[in-house]
Amino acid sequence: IIGGGDTHRFNLSDMILLKENHLKMFNSISEAVTKAKETISFSKKIEVEVQNEEQAIEASKAGADIVMLDNFSPQQAKHVISKIKAINDSILIELSGNISLDNLEIYSFEGIDLISSGALTHSVKNFDLSMLIE
Repeated sequence: IIGGGDTHRFNLSDMILLKENHLKMFNSISEAVTKAKETISFSKKIEVEVQNEEQAIEASKAGADIVMLDNFSPQQAKHVISKIKAINDSILIELSGNISLDNLEIYSFEGIDLISSGALTHSVKNFDLSMLIE
């Protein structure tokens, strides 16, 4: 894909993405990751979307393959990344939430493996393409 972009997932079976609502079904992030590991193929990745530093550290210790820092400021992300990498240097770090082409540069720094931008899909201007047959 142009510019090195890629899709996050084509469908729900591509990987396990544990989001806020999923995590509420478990006593902890660790329990959710453990349960996910018990139910999926060894070839599938587990990603945990986190809202704060405590959750990021727990997801890292639990063995998540990817930790998505959701709605973190660049300063918050930089602070947490070093702690995550100290736990597991091979874990992937994804940034998401309020990232667009306008502010992408401030989120592009060392330690970030992936950047998600919902603006690519939910903020696109409508383009009317139609054909009139007479």
